[in-house]
Amino acid sequence: EEDRWYASGELTGPAGEAIPVHVHITWPGSECERRHLAFVQYLRAHPEEAAEYFRLKHEWRELSRGDRVVFTEMKTPYITGVVEKAYAWLAGGER
Repeated sequence: EEDRWYASGELTGPAGEAIPVHVHITWPGSECERRHLAFVQYLRAHPEEAAEYFRLKHEWRELSRGDRVVFTEMKTPYITGVVEKAYAWLAGGER
């Protein structure tokens, strides 16, 4: 995406374990920031949606078998839908 920088890798934890990390960097006011904040605000205000997202993330993780690309492809349509609901909610148009 044009408005963010992303990196992924592993850090080594104190006991020598691999810790996966994903870093997203954007600037204040970017579309990426607005989308992310709308998503988070919506989930915080709608615990039933947050619970569903939590459940689905575990399902997607199992189905994708550790393949990050497949996991992302599975979650993207759901997240896009929640972001659309979040924008409407923030604009006062829907719950």
